[in-house]
Amino acid sequence: MRVLFAIGMLATLITSSCTTTDELPPTVTEAGVIDGAEVGDGALFDTMTPGPAASCVQFLQCVAAVAAAELEAQEAAYGAGSICWTGDGDASSNCAQECSGALATLLENHPLEEACGGCDPAKDSSCSIIGVPCVDENECETDRCLKSLDNPQVLFDGGYCTQVCVIAQANACPDGSSCGALANEQGLFVNKPYCFRLCDAKADCRSGYECKRIPIDDQGSLGEKVCQPGLK
Repeated sequence: MRVLFAIGMLATLITSSCTTTDELPPTVTEAGVIDGAEVGDGALFDTMTPGPAASCVQFLQCVAAVAAAELEAQEAAYGAGSICWTGDGDASSNCAQECSGALATLLENHPLEEACGGCDPAKDSSCSIIGVPCVDENECETDRCLKSLDNPQVLFDGGYCTQVCVIAQANACPDGSSCGALANEQGLFVNKPYCFRLCDAKADCRSGYECKRIPIDDQGSLGEKVCQPGLK
């Protein structure tokens, strides 16, 4: 009888501890809080602890690339095991903002580092400061915004950020661009030499531009392929 009584009591305890349809499990809010309890506070739902914010993930990747000696300390502060992600929603939000600010500073100091969100035009001509659309020079990191030339044959649709250059001069243009001048069917230059954005195919250029080898003299010699306006 005692054995039967003990089994009955155990069954009752198991049944009473199970979740019924009227007793829904705790829910996780966007702030990472479970019914008022912090995710990661105790064993309950530890597997549901949110990870670092995207800004902190990229910040740590950036630190690893440009300041590896500081990575361990920054991972302790903003990595997966940081109190940033096991605390309340305010802590998570504050940490995400701190990472965004720190990442912006690193990007400003390392604009070519891809891990920091930068772009190196020597590796990717799409991020060159040459060939960016513009209305005037204020929108360019260069000193010229070409919209049209004195020659009515040439129209730079949407504007074209560039700078004057000297053909065949070393480092005449920023990375991702090349120096040359447009020429007519007779091979004669129709404008002074400017820097033009490098390309491999027309798809690399904006609408209204062609990817062709740029003339580098008035004898018909051609240089690299660049995004250039078609001649009327």
